[in-house]
Amino acid sequence: MDLDAVKVLLESQERTFRSALELVVEQWKERIRLVEGKMTDLTKSLEFSQAEILDLKNNEKVLQKLNKEKQVAVEELQSRVAELNHRLNYQEDYTRRNNLRISGLKEQPVGET
Repeated sequence: MDLDAVKVLLESQERTFRSALELVVEQWKERIRLVEGKMTDLTKSLEFSQAEILDLKNNEKVLQKLNKEKQVAVEELQSRVAELNHRLNYQEDYTRRNNLRISGLKEQPVGET
């Protein structure tokens, strides 16, 4: 083989190698673009999720505060009901204090005498 033939062969191989290399580079560039796009989407999704979690935590705090307030109100109402029951029992006992029952006598229906 002479020198010109070797040059032509080398130039042909160089072009083939260059085109193959350019194809590989383009494939890698496309893969990098896809990965960057996915990273952007994941970043947006993560930011949205973090904001939503923060909102939920704030809502939880508000709901816990409301729950405590409601519990206090329920306890106050239960205490008030217990107090009123006690007063009612006392009133019933007080109104019957002068009622006499004599054993052996038939009781008449309740009414005015």
